[in-house]
Amino acid sequence: MIDSFEKLEQEKQDKIIRAALSIFADKGYKDASTNKIVEAAEISKGTLFYYFKNKKGLYYYLIDYALEIIQNEYMVYIDYTTTDFIQRMSNNSKAKYRYYQEHPEVNSFLSTVLYSELTSLPDSYQEKIGFLMEDTKNKMMDTPIIAEELFKDEHKPEEAARIIQLAIEGYFSELTEKFKQSDLSNEDSEELWTDFDHFLGTLRTVFYK
Repeated sequence: MIDSFEKLEQEKQDKIIRAALSIFADKGYKDASTNKIVEAAEISKGTLFYYFKNKKGLYYYLIDYALEIIQNEYMVYIDYTTTDFIQRMSNNSKAKYRYYQEHPEVNSFLSTVLYSELTSLPDSYQEKIGFLMEDTKNKMMDTPIIAEELFKDEHKPEEAARIIQLAIEGYFSELTEKFKQSDLSNEDSEELWTDFDHFLGTLRTVFYK
């Protein structure tokens, strides 16, 4: 009855999906309670099973939903073209942040699926996830070579790029934790992004001509 579910008002769909994503992300498939899901979604268990038949049907629906979200709301915004490596990393960090902010439940759910549940999924779902990861890898491999002329002569571009990547990923992880603060004002957020851009400027000074 998936068609019936998708004919619901969007607000009702979203409430059920968010509730289920959060419970599965927190508990994993085996320990996730449908009682907790219907309680959070404010629906009856009969209604849930009318739309999804059973717990497994709901879980697989969520995987399809999450993969579509990450493809359409994150992967398409990844910069595979810019040869300025620092700029490319900056663009991708901001795309990742936007995805985290708009779809926190999806991100948490997929993390649980990938790191705890992947090998127990049917082959068809392992293939779907594997295809997405392989497609991303292939696009990365097809990315234009970084503009080596930007780097100072004393640095080996590939080594410098690796150091820059690790530095930006580490800084972005700290930045993400700060953004999770519920009482963070818009002014505070803008200041954090200004600090991030300043950090990128420091990397440019250190590694670029």
